Amino acid sequence: MLGRIHYLAPLLLLPGLAQAQTGNSYTQSNLISDGSVKAQQTDPNLINPWGVAIGQQTPFWINTTGTGLSEVYDGGANKQFIVTIPPAAGSKSKSGSPTGIAFNSSTTDFVLKQGSSALFLFDSLDGTISAWNSSLTNAVTVVDNSAAGAVYTGLAIANNSTANFILTANLASGKIDVFDTKFAPANLASSFTDPTIPQGFAPFNVHVLNNQVYVMYAMQTPGGGPPTAGAGAGYISIFDTNGNFIKRAISGGNLNAPWGLVLAPASFGPFGGDLLVGNFGDGTINAFDPSTFALKGQLQDANGKVIVNDRLWEILFGENGTGDPNTLYFSAGINDEKGGLFGAITAAAPTPAGDFQIAASTSSLTVTQGTPGTIQINITPANGFGSAVSLTASGLPTGLTFQFSPSSVTPTAGKAASSTLTISGNSSTPTPTPPTNPYSTAMKGSLHSRMLLAGSLFPIGLAGLFPVIRRRRKAWKSMALCSGAFLTIALTLGGCSGATKSSSTPSSTPPVTPGTSMVTVTATSGSIVHTTTIALTVQ
Repeated sequence: MLGRIHYLAPLLLLPGLAQAQTGNSYTQSNLISDGSVKAQQTDPNLINPWGVAIGQQTPFWINTTGTGLSEVYDGGANKQFIVTIPPAAGSKSKSGSPTGIAFNSSTTDFVLKQGSSALFLFDSLDGTISAWNSSLTNAVTVVDNSAAGAVYTGLAIANNSTANFILTANLASGKIDVFDTKFAPANLASSFTDPTIPQGFAPFNVHVLNNQVYVMYAMQTPGGGPPTAGAGAGYISIFDTNGNFIKRAISGGNLNAPWGLVLAPASFGPFGGDLLVGNFGDGTINAFDPSTFALKGQLQDANGKVIVNDRLWEILFGENGTGDPNTLYFSAGINDEKGGLFGAITAAAPTPAGDFQIAASTSSLTVTQGTPGTIQINITPANGFGSAVSLTASGLPTGLTFQFSPSSVTPTAGKAASSTLTISGNSSTPTPTPPTNPYSTAMKGSLHSRMLLAGSLFPIGLAGLFPVIRRRRKAWKSMALCSGAFLTIALTLGGCSGATKSSSTPSSTPPVTPGTSMVTVTATSGSIVHTTTIALTVQ
């Protein structure tokens, strides 16, 4: 059987084609294991866990192919109970080998002989479909195609707007087998056949997503057995619920015997909203655009290493109150399907943007008028910040000034940078203005006018003496000239009204009023702005 034999072809460990996406960082937690790896819980029955399902307000149902069970665990990875899956008719085994699992939400379809509908349906490697409801201890067989050599590796429930149907991937026949609500074989409008699939590839699993059927193809191994794994060995095609081929979604590339498929919620890190595909062949999880199906990348850990879980099977997100809806849960048949692991993958919290903190060496500062005060301003980087930070201050009382030394700092290598803030005030004693010459101001202001007056009076003086000079021309000539000159000089020096004496008047900015105020120091680097306050006291 598929889960109990080794590969007939080697696993080709070729690197994926995807490149790491910016911010692609996920964390894996091992919840339950058979003991092969360390986990929160150890369960020796967890051998080759395959399909996993969550119902309406039900725990995780985990098919363990290696032990023929479906184990029921709550969201905290605590086992609730187990259900045994029956073997095919004529088998010497006491249990079957369950693979796929589906929850049935209908209360009228897939009714069991016990009188109520099945809650969970299971298919198996030995070609059977079994069912369970709460009135049963163990599952009961409802379909047995073991005689026809069927090998069922996955199943889903689909609705074509007319009725519900069971779809099973038959790896041996290369077809999708369909059953109605009474577990009888059914024929739909078409047969879920992709005419372009290369020879040798067969349905490996089937999913219903947004009312479309996704069929996962893997390469059959000649003579039966597990699929042949290898890089690019896989296809995914889309059909409607009547079996009509719609299109090929993904061909080769990063596919490697794909089995798991789920649409991620928008909150799932860099691959939020993408179509996630789990490879059985190489154990990786690839993300594709859900519309164009272009490869987006592979889930990686914090070190940039692709997350790999050997023999990866189911991938699903928590729902209906079970598990976390933002967490991807998975099952894997580690150690070549001889062991088992049920785990969880979460998106790492995004790396915070670079930032800084500002703080003063003390919360208060006292300044005496005329004597400056200083305080140290510290800039501490965070999250790799290393850009220049400019500093300024506001809220100073009138008459005070500030100065930063330096006015801009750049923290490096996680080390704080500092600047000294100096705040200065005026002295309380005014500084007088130097005195001026008592007469200089008045004389400067009236010298020009006096000279003009003297110039105008001099001819008048001469005119008064003119008659006398004519009679005694020679005797008085010298006297008149001297008198006129004297009068002119006297008027020039003395002025008409006399000079006004100036006085010395002190001139300065008024001193700062004593008191306390809050000064705000602002640090700016690009769009990042932080402030701190200082209680400033002026004495």
